[in-house]
Amino acid sequence: MEITITQKTEIIDGKGYPLTTTRILGLQQIQRHGEPMWVTAITYHDSREGCTSAFRLYKGPIPPEGEVQNRLPPSAEARVKEIAAQGMWRKGEGDP
Repeated sequence: MEITITQKTEIIDGKGYPLTTTRILGLQQIQRHGEPMWVTAITYHDSREGCTSAFRLYKGPIPPEGEVQNRLPPSAEARVKEIAAQGMWRKGEGDP
């Protein structure tokens, strides 16, 4: 599994906003709408609009049970949780 985290500042109307992009490449199983699905890549974008995710579906044969580890390394899992928490916090920032 390959994990890449990039941080940059996007300029909108002359004001800078932090943008963090996390890409996780490698075959892994995720839960979507309560159903398991296999993907080959996940991308998280954490920006002023909040945290969004995108994934690339795996179209090949499903690997036998236990052959593919579907958990992230502990450091990546912690970073993903941190980004999700930041997105939730930012979303709540504008609420009264």
